[in-house]
Amino acid sequence: MDYKGVRSGGIFYGESPFNYPSSVLFVQLSISALLTSFLQLLLNPLGESAFISQMLVGIVLGPSVIGRDNVIVEKVFPRTSF
Repeated sequence: MDYKGVRSGGIFYGESPFNYPSSVLFVQLSISALLTSFLQLLLNPLGESAFISQMLVGIVLGPSVIGRDNVIVEKVFPRTSF
């Protein structure tokens, strides 16, 4: 199977991992999981459920907060990933 169009050879070969869909997906999932875990850690002592932290991360990663920074949007959340 040929994976040349799907995954990056790596930054050590001079390729940007953000030019490949699988790398972008992994970064998006990692950011979402880390922010959810962090907010869950903060909100758990207040008695909030996991749903609240997931909803807040969705708001933060949406166009209201992170979406205003064009550099992050172009690299981590490009239009082609939608």
